Formats: sequence, structure tokens, C-alpha cells
Amino acid sequence: MGRLDGLTGLRWYAALAVFLFHVSGWFAGVAGLALVRNAFDGLGALGVSFFFVLSGFVLTWAHRDTAPIGAFFTRRIARIVPLSWLTAILAYLTLVVLYPAGAAALLPGTLGSLTLMQAWIPLPEYFYGGNGVEWSISVEVFFYLLFPFLIRALVRCSRRRLWWVAGGAYAASIAWSVVLQLSALGQPTLGWATYNLPLARLPEFAIGICAALLLREGLPRVSLGVAGVVLLAAYALAHVLPSTVHLESSRIWVAPMALLIVATAQTDIAGRRSPFRNAAVVALGEWSFAFYLVHYSVLRVVEVGILDNAGATLGAVLVCVVLALAVSLLAAWVLFTYVESPAERAIRGGALVPARRAT
Repeated sequence: MGRLDGLTGLRWYAALAVFLFHVSGWFAGVAGLALVRNAFDGLGALGVSFFFVLSGFVLTWAHRDTAPIGAFFTRRIARIVPLSWLTAILAYLTLVVLYPAGAAALLPGTLGSLTLMQAWIPLPEYFYGGNGVEWSISVEVFFYLLFPFLIRALVRCSRRRLWWVAGGAYAASIAWSVVLQLSALGQPTLGWATYNLPLARLPEFAIGICAALLLREGLPRVSLGVAGVVLLAAYALAHVLPSTVHLESSRIWVAPMALLIVATAQTDIAGRRSPFRNAAVVALGEWSFAFYLVHYSVLRVVEVGILDNAGATLGAVLVCVVLALAVSLLAAWVLFTYVESPAERAIRGGALVPARRAT
């Protein structure tokens, strides 16, 4: 139903949020800069939540009742599998070079990444093993399997019922975290059950679906500025809430996130100006999937190869952050241009739909 370039641009900021979270630990060792780590703590969770909500939204926005289910699964395989497999193997080879003594211990996580099932296994060596960020791809695969059935049910709902489903999903997401953290579960099982388990993230996907269906029905215009402020306020609030509902296991920001996605889509549809629609940001958004999958391996190389030897000084940390960002972007461009796009085109059997990068 039209290009959603602003949402493609938003993908870049979500990927950048995950990157900033992963480098924020480097600042923790610099005297007087522990605050940087505290401020960025939660950015990774925010970025991942955004991907899950956006996934439900764009799949729904692009959905056609007449599209065969086989074609849908083919598109999803083409979209994620080739690059996920390649980066999982590259991550394993990188880790073997960096930690040769631990090569055998790295295999479970790599095998989990290759099967795309690692998020279902409550052991850190699986869900965070290998290429640590790929657990979220395992969650996305679960969403893709459910989507044809969810959309069939939700598309028949009235506007009123869609609001109830979205509100119920939001409440269930927060309640899941609170109840489990009040239970007797210990780490790492608790962290997995509240953060990595695909079932725990399903409400975010459902909220994205409902947001797209409600927008199709017609929603009042939402200001991008207001939506952004509300999301920032929710992020700040997550830092001061009791441990039972805050940060990585929090879903407080999911509703404001859906609001920002709707506001961005409305801006795209109306053709209005948006900070997310300029050419540079949209291009970065197109590379964002590759950037997300490759950046963690780049960070490990920079950390072990440079930062550990240079020492925790502000200058060294800043140089390493800039270097890691530049190398990750270069690698993302190469992977997008020479692996992701050609592989997707080959599997889908033809040219890519121009607007598909919003998906």
C-alpha cells in the first residue's frame, strides 16, 4: 500500500540503538563515565522490541488475502536465512581465531543459529552463543510461522476488538515479566523466559499487527514529535521502575513504540517531511539487517585486538567506537550488496519489490 521509507529509516535507528548498547560497556571502565553505560542500558532491549513490533506492522501492511501461503514463507526464507547462516558461520570463525581454546564450546551456539531454534533453548551457550544477536532471528521465525494464522483471525476483528486485542497484548507482555520475576526462577532461566523466549515476545508482534490494521481502518493523525517524546519518556521511566518491570524485561515502551511506528507510516503515506525519510537514512535502513547481524562480531575483534591492549581511556574507547561503527557499516554494505540482495532475488525468482525494504 505504498512505500514506507520512513519505517526503513527507523530500522537504522533501532539497529544503531543495539550497537550503542553493546559498546556502552566499554565506557564503564573509564573513570567518571559509568553514567554513559547507565544511560545506554536498555537501548539494546529497546531496539529489539522495535524490530518485533515493526515486523508485525509491516507484514500486515503488505499482506494480501489472495497471496498464497507458500509464497509468503518463500519470501521470509529469502529475507533472513542466507544472511543469517553466513553471519553465523563468520561469527564462529571469528571467535575461533579470538579464542582458539574454546572452539568446541562455541559449537552449540553456532549450531543453534544455523537451525534458527536457539531462542527456545534455556541455556546461554545456545541463545547467546555463536553470533549472540541472532537469538532474535529465531524469535522472528516463530512469528513468521504464526503470521498467516494470526492475520486470518485479526483481520476479521472489528476496530473495537482490535483495540482490546492490542491492549490485552500490552498488559500480558508486562504481566509476563512481572509474574516470572516474582517467581522462584533463577538466572539464567529467568532472563531467558522473560527476554529471549519467543512466546514472551509474541505480544509485541501482535501489537504491530493490530497497529497496522487500525491504521488501515483510519486513525487520527499522530505527531511524530509527540510520539517521539512519549517513547523517550517511557524509556526514562523504565530506568526508575522497580526491578520487577524494568529495562531488558520491560515492555513499557512497546505501546509508545507502536505509536511512533504509526506516526511514521502516516507521514510516509501523506508524503510529508520526516527525519527518517532522507536518502542517507533510508540507505542505512536498507543495510540495517546486515549491520545488526555483523556488528557484534566486529565489536569482539576491535575489543580483543585493540581496546584490551590500549587500556580503558576515553580516547581509546572513542577511537574504538568510531572504528567499530565504520567497519560494521562497510561490512553491512558489502553483505547487503553482494549477499543479501542477490540471494533474496535468487530465492524469490525475480526482481525485488521496490518497497520491500520496509519489511
